[in-house]
Amino acid sequence: MLDFLRKIKQQRIVKQLTSLKRVKKMHNFDSAETIGIIFNVSTEENWKKVTHIVKIFEEYGKKVFLIGKINDKQPLDFLITNINVTLIHSKTDINWLGVPRMSAVKPFVDRKYDVLIDATLDSADFFPVFVVLNALADLKVSRGNHVDEDQKVYDLLIKMDSKTSEFDFLKQVIHYLTLINK
Repeated sequence: MLDFLRKIKQQRIVKQLTSLKRVKKMHNFDSAETIGIIFNVSTEENWKKVTHIVKIFEEYGKKVFLIGKINDKQPLDFLITNINVTLIHSKTDINWLGVPRMSAVKPFVDRKYDVLIDATLDSADFFPVFVVLNALADLKVSRGNHVDEDQKVYDLLIKMDSKTSEFDFLKQVIHYLTLINK
């Protein structure tokens, strides 16, 4: 019963936020200056791989901002050393309906992004969808595992195997952004 109520509330939020008009603009790797990445903070290895991708973007002069969700059941025993990171705690920043508190995501969604990348692996998690729908971005990118549902939210879907890591997905996003015509 709780899952049913959660799903209904989340569907209403998606319907409400997708009905708002927004200007979409296609960016390639050269034209994108500000990039936002949504990811899960699960392990130190995962964090190191994400920061490696961030360094690649920054070497090309891109400004990168991150928002990550921490699963409070797993202790965070490593340091997050990037100042452009917003961390969301699953226990305190997300309500029982799976909806993040707006005050928690506000530092991230108040910026304008040329490209916003949802690199999360869990397609059932509402956190990245909520962030994407509230963020002002010209191009919204994700993996396209649930194409019908995702087409409402994202502009570019890259079909990937469900076992593909966030790191490998981000490398593919870089690859596809370089292929887009200038």
